[in-house]
Amino acid sequence: IGAIIRLADLMMPQNEAGSLKSLADIETRAKKVPHDFDIRLVTSDARRDYAAGEECRYRFSSSCDCHVAVLCHQVDGTSVVLFPNTWSQETWVQAGQVTDIPGVAKRGFQIVVSPPFGADVVQAVACTTRSALHRLVAEVTSRAAPQQAFGVVPRGVFTRGLDDSLNTLAAPPNGTESIRWSEVRLVICTYPRLVE
Repeated sequence: IGAIIRLADLMMPQNEAGSLKSLADIETRAKKVPHDFDIRLVTSDARRDYAAGEECRYRFSSSCDCHVAVLCHQVDGTSVVLFPNTWSQETWVQAGQVTDIPGVAKRGFQIVVSPPFGADVVQAVACTTRSALHRLVAEVTSRAAPQQAFGVVPRGVFTRGLDDSLNTLAAPPNGTESIRWSEVRLVICTYPRLVE
């Protein structure tokens, strides 16, 4: 039998102190990424709060061809790579194409809410060139255990990959088109299911 959770406890933000610290950390990191083109990231059901056991799906689109990585930065400091994933391993997305995340409807291939609960930041980072970050998330996905649909990395690994990408690609070689970046974030609040 699960622990009984009072309704008053659900009305308070889950892990409020940890959530606020995590949100501030992601905001600081996100400021580094230029916004050179439009990208969109939404939940498929337009919700922003989910109870344990509920399924969450996302939709991504871009105004230009790009490589994209979509990560869920959890309150415990881990980053779950939602895209690419086991069944959608390519990071390249064409302009105007709507990409469903997690993607194909296969049994066991859902994003199901579980602990740690609190405010998670789902972030899409896009670049017109395959960056070190996009190679990193593809590698993490390919190394995931066969029963694991999504790769997981400490947030610091994500940050190093992002910093390396921004530093390496800051100045394009002579005669090449400039490298363009964009990012977008959603805050998703998760909480334990009320036991009646």
